[in-house]
Parts: sequence; structure tokens; C-alpha cells
Amino acid sequence: MSDQCFAANAPGNYKNAILIQGAMDCEICDLLSHMEDVQKTELMQFPFYMGRLCGQKVIVSKTFQGMVNAGAATVLAISHFMPCCIINQGVCGGHDPALHRGDMILGETIFNNSNLRFSDSPDENPLHGCIQIGCESLRVEDAGKKCTFYHSDKMLLTTAQKLSATHQISALSGISIKTGTIASCDAWLNRLDYIHFMHTTFHSCGEDMETAAVAQLCHSYDIPLLSLRSLSNTLVHQEDYDESAAANCQHFVCALLPLI
Repeated sequence: MSDQCFAANAPGNYKNAILIQGAMDCEICDLLSHMEDVQKTELMQFPFYMGRLCGQKVIVSKTFQGMVNAGAATVLAISHFMPCCIINQGVCGGHDPALHRGDMILGETIFNNSNLRFSDSPDENPLHGCIQIGCESLRVEDAGKKCTFYHSDKMLLTTAQKLSATHQISALSGISIKTGTIASCDAWLNRLDYIHFMHTTFHSCGEDMETAAVAQLCHSYDIPLLSLRSLSNTLVHQEDYDESAAANCQHFVCALLPLI
């Protein structure tokens, strides 16, 4: 982990534990129900649950929705716990026509799809000529360089891919799990033309409201990240929102933890 991380003062023995994030109650409730020896603490009103899950020391963090909340919760967790890695998981809206509600994405690549520069062309479609711009890294060695796309840690992603290939998680029977790109922004952009543009231009499989903020900070502080999302809805197939899809990522995380 980078020397730029703040000094940790984690309670008990939870320094360097695995941090698992979810924005909403439905994205962490199954994890909490299976945890043992749970201790709860709040940092600046963000709740963190420390305990054991599937043989591992973990901290489950409710980040609340949105990029700012996710970023704030992540910095607090890094400064307080210095986690060995971060698993950001939850639901998303679908972009990829190959995926349906309940299917999962292993986020190999993550980007902030609100970081766009629009063309000054008089074209009636504002998406024409639109390009992606980057965010400045906090790392000293990057010297102000901007990063457009972030990535899950290769070792964590490979472990998750091997698990998904075994099809041994009974709760996920019939669920498709695809490695791909996750987009994030502070909007629920319910437009097929926009979804088509993001998928064809940036190869996005799904869109949420948190992952890119977490990925930017993990990149800046050299913390391994794994991004997981389950489709709660997809306008591509006219499949409406169903929060129960959040359970899929949590089942996957529980199967993954013993392998980390």
C-alpha cells in the first residue's frame, strides 16, 4: 500500500482486513446476516461492521448512494483500517444486450461516464463527437497525470473468474457472469440512445453510481480493488428494477472470500 495512506487506528484486530462495500441495505444485508462476532463503528456517520465472514476478517461498509458518498466512505475506511483490498459490489443497470436482470459483471475496467467533453458541433444529437476525459491522480509519482480508465486487481479478478467458471455456486444457478466494463455516474440515465452510445463507444456492460469513485481512490492509494455488479434492471430488455438482484453479488462474495 502506498506511503501516502494515513496512519490507521483500527479497533481490535481489523487493520488490513478485507473491506466489502455496498451502497444500500439490500447490498449488504446478506453479508451481515452471515457474519460472526460483529462489531459496529461509525466514522463521520458512515457505518462499518467488523467481523468474520467465510473464514476471513472483513469490514462491511455501507457507503450510501452516489459518487461523493462512496468516495468519502472509502477514504475513511482507508485512513482508519488500511484494508488489504476492497471489494466494491452491488447492483447496476444493464448496458450489454447479452446480459439480463440478475446476471453479473466482473468489472475488469471501470470509468466515470460523467467525465465527458461534448462537441460544439451543431449536430442535434449531443452524444456525437463526445469524448472521455480523465481524472487527476493523487499519486505523487503520477505528477498530475490524468487517468481515464481504472482496473480491478489482476490477481483478485483472476480468482473471481476462476470461481465463476466452476459454476459451483448453487444460489447463482442460471446466472450469467461476464467480465467487462462498468460505468459510474451520479445519474439514472434511462435512455436507450445513451445506453447504446456508452456500450458501443466505451464497451460498458452496466452502470452504477459508486464504483468509479472507489476505483479512482484505490488507484491513487495503491489498494487492490475488485468490482462486482449484478443487474437490477436493464432498459435494453425492458426488465424493471428488482433489488433482490443484490443478493447475487453477496452470494458470489461469500464463495470468493475463502479463495483470497
